Amino acid sequence: MLVGLSVSCYGKSLEDELADGQRRVSGSDRQVKHQIPTEMELATMDIQQLRASLARGLIGGLGCMIVAVPACASGPSKEASGKFAGAWQATWCDQANPTPDKCGRFDLYLTQEGDRICGGHYVATPGLSRIDEGEYDSVKGTYDGGTATVVITNSRNGSTHLATARLEGNRLRWKMIGMLSGGTTDEPAIIPLAQTLVRDESSEALEMLGRVREAPCRWPDETKRPAD
Repeated sequence: MLVGLSVSCYGKSLEDELADGQRRVSGSDRQVKHQIPTEMELATMDIQQLRASLARGLIGGLGCMIVAVPACASGPSKEASGKFAGAWQATWCDQANPTPDKCGRFDLYLTQEGDRICGGHYVATPGLSRIDEGEYDSVKGTYDGGTATVVITNSRNGSTHLATARLEGNRLRWKMIGMLSGGTTDEPAIIPLAQTLVRDESSEALEMLGRVREAPCRWPDETKRPAD
């Protein structure tokens, strides 16, 4: 699918070149004249039609370069380049009994320095029967474009887990990949396998995010606090 055409005619506009071509056609060449595409026709041609016209020499004779811009050739948006810093929250309910006051939650508090991510987490299972209050640096990872790959440490047994977090607008799609190292106890991890988080601008969330920033949360080889 074409969304636009870029036309260069070596110093002349497309209109001038088409006009010159039309003027050069006369007499017995009238049939060829009607084959020269107009600017409107050029704008509505797909790639196959352009190639066919070029092969017949109808456009090549104009000395123009025509560049088709596919709709799918856009580069990554600024948003897609990744801005993970902030407080993120997801409500975690029992699907069989989604009573609001019995819902748990999954929170991430992230800082970011370049392509490095560092932060903490908080998990409460549905029914609030189990809680995992991660350390201020329990989440560490890196991102490429709009997807982050992180290692999260479960505070209940010390196990580590690999996960991805993908930015989609103002949402963060969390997905667990698997366990990297086992825990020191038999206590099960309660980190969600999949959740969709949204930004949390509540005073409580921002206060917690401030604590993570001041901790500071950073990788072992970093000497400065990650930027917001």
